[in-house]
Amino acid sequence: MTSKHNEGPSPQDTPFASPAALAPPHMLSFTIGNYFQMFSHVEFMISVLACRIMNVDITTVQFLWRDAGLRHKTKGTRRAAKEAFGDKDERFTRIHKVLTLIENRSQFRNDLAHGTFMVDANGGVPTMGRPGDSFQQMLANFAPIDAAVVLDEMRQLQDIFKDLGRLISSNFAASSASNSSESLRRNQ
Repeated sequence: MTSKHNEGPSPQDTPFASPAALAPPHMLSFTIGNYFQMFSHVEFMISVLACRIMNVDITTVQFLWRDAGLRHKTKGTRRAAKEAFGDKDERFTRIHKVLTLIENRSQFRNDLAHGTFMVDANGGVPTMGRPGDSFQQMLANFAPIDAAVVLDEMRQLQDIFKDLGRLISSNFAASSASNSSESLRRNQ
């Protein structure tokens, strides 16, 4: 018995063009897709960081943040770190710094997600209109964008991803859980 999933050419039989062989608009689309994959990894790592700070499991955080935007996740994680460690603690300072880097990258992400892209009829350099106060403002402010710009932003995201990994792998979860419990007792 074969399933529809198994029908058709195998990946080995399907020709794949090298990204370098793509026309500028297609290369831009390719890099934007990679960029959003990286940003989703960063958002997931924020959840893991929050788990470590609050000493809860990932399903709890994912349930609470199911419909939350990036700003809510960074603010919530920062608030948890401040509560667990205090705002003078070096752990809070490191977490605050990385969350700020993420927040600073969010405008570019929002521009890519909500902007409008156009390519002239000859397939030239893509342009992007960034969301603004009005549709007319967006149309008036189209600017060229290419894969190199997106790749540069993606490299910055990769650095942030590494920073998040270092924070998560540092062993602060045990101490944060006791601090959080103590803080909750004080506030009752």
